[in-house]
Amino acid sequence: MKIKQTILDQVNNPKARTKIAMAINQGEQSIWLLMKDNKPNSSLTKYAALRVISEEVGVAIEDILEPVIELEKA
Repeated sequence: MKIKQTILDQVNNPKARTKIAMAINQGEQSIWLLMKDNKPNSSLTKYAALRVISEEVGVAIEDILEPVIELEKA
């Protein structure tokens, strides 16, 4: 799972990044990098981060995430 891009666009500001950073004990710049990369199962998908994101955008946690379909390598 990873964060939907539309959600990331809404929380990609210093105030929201700082709140997320405090929730998962990381720096605000680290959160910016995590948002930029938006890799599956990153620290942004931890419950504490999702809860802050949910409060910031007013969306339920289950509506923040999107599944990632990875193709098997032959």
